[in-house]
Formats: sequence, structure tokens, C-alpha cells
Amino acid sequence: MSSPDVFVAANHVSTDIDSSFELGVNVRIGRGWALDVAARYVTADAAGDNQYNGYIVNGGLLWQF
Repeated sequence: MSSPDVFVAANHVSTDIDSSFELGVNVRIGRGWALDVAARYVTADAAGDNQYNGYIVNGGLLWQF
């Protein structure tokens, strides 16, 4: 698949998320520092009766000043 084909296919994918569930935790790891981690399970329908399921995981190191 060439690059233009990828762009055409990407334009046909819906950006709407049909359902999602998110779970996260924020833990203090020191004075003024915290670790924040969250995971989200998503399902989305796209053009051509394609369905996408997967996880999105986010993490962050937070500092309070």
C-alpha cells in the first residue's frame, strides 16, 4: 500500500467513538510529585462495516509547584 492509499483509507475511518470505559489511578510518589496512569477501552465503527476495539493508555508524571 503506497502512502496516498494510506491517506485515503485514513480519511474513511470514523472519528466517533461509540463506547468507552476508563479507569485510572493517581499515586503520590514524593513531596510534590505524583504518578498518573489511566487506561481506556474503546469501540468504534468505521466505514465499510469495520469495527475497531482497543486500549488507549496514558501516563504522566506530575509535579506541584
